[in-house]
Amino acid sequence: MIAATLELEVAEYVEQLRGERDDDGRALVVRNERARPRPVTVGARTVAITAPRVNDQREIDGERQKFTSRILPPYVRRSPKVAEVAPSLPARPVDRRLPRGAAGPAG
Repeated sequence: MIAATLELEVAEYVEQLRGERDDDGRALVVRNERARPRPVTVGARTVAITAPRVNDQREIDGERQKFTSRILPPYVRRSPKVAEVAPSLPARPVDRRLPRGAAGPAG
């Protein structure tokens, strides 16, 4: 699901800048294969995500522009939802043993 969303984000970016051309008529913003897979923690598990890449050759005020995903920015290793929850997790493991004399689960 994340991969499909990343593909859609890149397709929208490239389509939006489709008319940008250099002096020879070549497109300045094009898809450029995929990045190497990187592990990203999503929920309770880690998955390998292969993000699409974009070659953006536009220059504004002498500075080359580049595509940065809003969904999966560079160097992110956790999904935003997990990062928001992480501070509220207990710092040490929860003791799940029953107190003395307490009845265990039925069955």
